[in-house]
Amino acid sequence: MSRIFHYPSRPHPDEVGLSRTLELAVAVLGDRDESAVRSPRGSRVIPNRQRLAAVAVLGEREAQLSALQRLALVDAAAWWLSEPNGGEQLAYALLAASCSTEVTTEHVYLSLITPLDEPDDHGTDLSGSC
Repeated sequence: MSRIFHYPSRPHPDEVGLSRTLELAVAVLGDRDESAVRSPRGSRVIPNRQRLAAVAVLGEREAQLSALQRLALVDAAAWWLSEPNGGEQLAYALLAASCSTEVTTEHVYLSLITPLDEPDDHGTDLSGSC
């Protein structure tokens, strides 16, 4: 029995995926939009909002991928996008090898490279008047 408590348990893969997804979502909601990619290689960094959007596209279109696989794929593609010499082609090739259709590859890639509109910090007029 003491061996069970002596060795730290390893997280279940689903827990890791959930944890990383929550970390990414909290970073987006907390206005900390610096990337969670651990070691960018160039000056380009893919913001958390775009990475979260790419994970969402994969979640909708690639049911065979686990949450952890979707996160790993997006993190790897974002890492390649930071490569100044041919990183775009390598990121796209990685996505194409992992996605089941070219349309899905395009949607995920565009989610990563297209800046999202910033949320409006001004109040929304719910009355319908201008």
